[in-house]
Amino acid sequence: MLYPNGWFAVCLSSSLKPGRLRTVAFMGNELLVYRTRSGRVRVIEPHCPHLGAHFGYGGKVDGENLVCPFHGLVFGPNGVCIGAGRSRTPPRAKLDEWLVQERAGAVLVWRHNKGKAPDWEVPDSNMAGFSAAQEACFELKGYSYYGPENTADATHFMQVHHLTDVAMSHEIRQHQMEVNLTASWFGWQIKVRMINYGVGCAYAESELPAWGLFMKSYSFGTPIAPLKWTYTLLDSTHVRWLDALPRVLRWPPQALVGALMHWLTVKEIRKDFRIWNHRRHVNDPKLMQGEMHIAAFRRWMMQFYLRD
Repeated sequence: MLYPNGWFAVCLSSSLKPGRLRTVAFMGNELLVYRTRSGRVRVIEPHCPHLGAHFGYGGKVDGENLVCPFHGLVFGPNGVCIGAGRSRTPPRAKLDEWLVQERAGAVLVWRHNKGKAPDWEVPDSNMAGFSAAQEACFELKGYSYYGPENTADATHFMQVHHLTDVAMSHEIRQHQMEVNLTASWFGWQIKVRMINYGVGCAYAESELPAWGLFMKSYSFGTPIAPLKWTYTLLDSTHVRWLDALPRVLRWPPQALVGALMHWLTVKEIRKDFRIWNHRRHVNDPKLMQGEMHIAAFRRWMMQFYLRD
């Protein structure tokens, strides 16, 4: 399959402090990610347009500018070369920059194989009252659509994650596919609302009403090389019965519950990893009765793999 179009996470915001340069793998190539002194994030092709030096090996962020390690060329906030070492006259050069946004604790870049501008974005969610986000990132084998496809796979929730009384519905809105699920977990009712924003991002709201637990999570699937991808997870938890406590007493137990729920979430997702790492893409899957949500997902996701 081709690499998909859309918004994709290249790193976590927490890993990119001002002045930090990061080289990241992305769809068979490399990108350079950095944050300027003012906090602006930029994503560029990693090689200097002068003589091809790699900014990630000796380059530096100087305030709002990026400095090449080879000849000291200085590139300003707009990517244009504005200076050179040894008081030389700078060449007419400009960095190749990617469109970038920060959402939900991640740095996202827009990718389209025809160079089309984005006509949608990944929204943030209001995390007021929720625990600090717990983060995890894993490198996996196979295709990055495996993650969002799981949101539409009712049977796997029963077989792999041992949920019972699973009921599912879905709704498609252009670049979004929303899946709503109700089920029982060890006899407790759970409700999950999942929204896929393209095939690079999935947002979920999970509720365990009897316990007063509410979790918001983002997961990002990013192809980094042929049959390799990263799965990044951020989740935060709110415990409704703690709302009656003063704020100073509320946060320690909420943080503890958030850490526990994150551990449980990762524990469950690792069960999927064992399968994803050894799957292969089937062009014409022989679906079973009741798997209409998977069929709908497959039809919907193809828009992100089209060449036009």
